[in-house]
Amino acid sequence: IEVIRDVFGPKVNIMIDCHWRFNYDAAVQLLKECKKYNLYWLECPIEENIKNLSLIRKLRLKANSFGIKLAGLETKILKKGFHEYVKAETYDVMMPDIKYAGGPDEMLDIEKVLIKVFGKENAPDLEKEVSNLNNLYKESSFYIKPIGDGFMMVSKKDFEPYISKLIPSKKLMLSNAALEVLAIIAYKQPISRIDIETIRGVDCKGVLKNLLSKSLIKIQGRDDSIGKALLYKTTDDYLKHFGISNLNEMPTPDEVTELVESEDLS
Repeated sequence: IEVIRDVFGPKVNIMIDCHWRFNYDAAVQLLKECKKYNLYWLECPIEENIKNLSLIRKLRLKANSFGIKLAGLETKILKKGFHEYVKAETYDVMMPDIKYAGGPDEMLDIEKVLIKVFGKENAPDLEKEVSNLNNLYKESSFYIKPIGDGFMMVSKKDFEPYISKLIPSKKLMLSNAALEVLAIIAYKQPISRIDIETIRGVDCKGVLKNLLSKSLIKIQGRDDSIGKALLYKTTDDYLKHFGISNLNEMPTPDEVTELVESEDLS
């Protein structure tokens, strides 16, 4: 910890994950030793279970007295797994991991619980935090890129030739028909199969099935017309495959028309 502080200086937040390696007394001693390094948070120093709720809360107060936040709950499952810990005010920083928490929808429900308890003003500004991390990583081979409703760690383009040699990637192969249907969905979403076929003039059941299997589109719901047709929209995987952060980065229809006309002239 001392070496890390010396390397990065006093302005960088240092966060330590202990993975339940200590008992209470040893955790208190660790906090005392770390006080001089101005830690931002210490995560999971003692075993995380219901029997330890009072000890965790006691440890949190001790950490706060040293100017350190206590973090945890990375491996709790579903919203109910967080309830007792939130109620007991055990942690300053609660950091559910999506693979344990139950997926994106459950994560959003957990967020609502935490905001209700701690207030929205205490929620981190994700864009600001990501910007700070990217400043930290500016000399690295990777950066954090916004994708849809979340973020993704990606390698910088300069390193692509070397990475592709070490880890050959399977290219996404799409037919002209698939690209046409995907473009229609991207610009008209949410849209039904009937409306897509009206635009293209041909059946597209097989194409839609193919795009669904590649996770480039998903079913959004049903429309209000007679028959309640399924509605389709693009996914975050669509954004990843085409290298854009959100749908606003797609060229406008006018820009597409201008590009096509310029190619025809050439």
